[in-house]
Amino acid sequence: RAAHVRSPHVLPILEVPANGEALCFVTARAPIESLATRLDGARGRQRQLPLAEVLAIARGLAAALADAHAHGVCHGDLRPRHVRLVGTEVLLTRLGLAGALHAAQRPDGGDAADHPPSTIVALGSPAYLSPEQLIGDVAVDAASDVYAFGTIVYEMLAGEPPFGRTARGGALGRKLTQAAPPVTERRDGVPEPLAALVHACLARAPVDRPAGGAALPAWLNQVVAAPAG
Repeated sequence: RAAHVRSPHVLPILEVPANGEALCFVTARAPIESLATRLDGARGRQRQLPLAEVLAIARGLAAALADAHAHGVCHGDLRPRHVRLVGTEVLLTRLGLAGALHAAQRPDGGDAADHPPSTIVALGSPAYLSPEQLIGDVAVDAASDVYAFGTIVYEMLAGEPPFGRTARGGALGRKLTQAAPPVTERRDGVPEPLAALVHACLARAPVDRPAGGAALPAWLNQVVAAPAG
């Protein structure tokens, strides 16, 4: 399914060869710069990106998720290192890998979500995984991608994810039991529609989040772009 996603914001899968029981996929060459390196390069601004840049990257990432989810493909391990950049143009990488690994660990190789996803949780980064992924309720689904999207946009605005970059120990407990701190408390001038979207994506209950990637571009279109700063 991931190989059939044709989006200007998703790194294309060119081939899915198999050698016996070993299956792999070949992608186009990814751009060198990732969002993670972009954020690290913004240390002089406390890892915060200019608002216009945040909006451009968020729109590209939202479009990538909308296209992927429309094809029934979720990411499952969405984080800044998997968001590659050319300027502010986004190319999402590793799409479908978490789902493929989750299917491979199941005895029947199917797609149902009622099997332990411990392998996928181990692969992900706790700072970006949804609460339900962290406690093992799901491995790969659209609601968790939406949560990770909200975490990434929050980080671009505030300089770090809502519960810290590692989400270990006490921070992990807060993630599972508390609402994310308002992004407007960590940065002035965030447009209200953007702050509202971020916190809707970060809702602890999946049902309270926007309904998959398809809902994200329309919400972002409500945000009035502010001058870079």
